[in-house]
Amino acid sequence: MQIKEAITLFEKVVAEHLQLKPEQTRCENEGEYIIQRGESTELYVDIWQPAETTQWQYFDRQN
Repeated sequence: MQIKEAITLFEKVVAEHLQLKPEQTRCENEGEYIIQRGESTELYVDIWQPAETTQWQYFDRQN
């Protein structure tokens, strides 16, 4: 999945399930979000595309 596709999917899911518009959650940098739930819970999300494959990318590995 490419980064633009991941961002679009994330924003769609947040809108459908949390009833939050993308403008309410977006940060200054593309792919960064803060979702606030109540007064004491903040969820930070950072969607990014690494330049090289690492061991942490289980589903993107070719072998």
